[in-house]
Amino acid sequence: MRRSLHFFVAAVATLLAVPALAAFGNQTTINLDFPRYVVVYTNVTSVSFFSGTTAAAAGALAGQTIGGTTYYTTVDQCLNALNQAGGLPSAYSVNAATTQTATATCNFAPDDVVKDSGFTVSGYANAATNDTDGELLIISNDPTATFAVSATPNGTFSAPVYVVPGYINASGQISQNSTTTPQDVTAGVTFTQADAYTTDYSFARVIPLLFYAQINPLSTGQLNESVTLTWSVVFGP
Repeated sequence: MRRSLHFFVAAVATLLAVPALAAFGNQTTINLDFPRYVVVYTNVTSVSFFSGTTAAAAGALAGQTIGGTTYYTTVDQCLNALNQAGGLPSAYSVNAATTQTATATCNFAPDDVVKDSGFTVSGYANAATNDTDGELLIISNDPTATFAVSATPNGTFSAPVYVVPGYINASGQISQNSTTTPQDVTAGVTFTQADAYTTDYSFARVIPLLFYAQINPLSTGQLNESVTLTWSVVFGP
């Protein structure tokens, strides 16, 4: 009888111990915190003025007269226009006591725009790809996100080069999604989501770009300068 009782007590102890051990490791917690993100891509590799490149893709503003402003691609075009408009001085004094410089600012579209073939954009606000010099493509997994796109220049120019967040529409006018004025790339550039157009994809928005230089050909010496813009984007406030 004692042996049987001893066996029974041991069996009960074993049954009681099993549930206590099973209480450990019966839950698994999986944490998945995918971040909110926003990135910017550009398909504009380089923008060149007065390069003389043959068969070049001229800027969208080339040869356009918009709001009374004509955008040339060569100095000859500008000087001929000044002469016809009476913009050149009508008289010159040799060995004059004072030196005078005529003021005649001309706007020039780039004569060579090189695009990255990585992507093209069309269809926003009925714009075609050849109505811009290029685009900024903003990708975000938050369709409601506010953002600001900036360009930091590396280098300096003796004459201003401007970029406009807009495109040439079917009426030959510059169309913009906001009232952002042209920005001098030497001083840095900042665009916001107000400058962007939506697309058929909720994650993608587009900022079109137009470039032009502003030079006084009567007082500007020969230039051989370069600025590289580095684009970045951050979530806005």
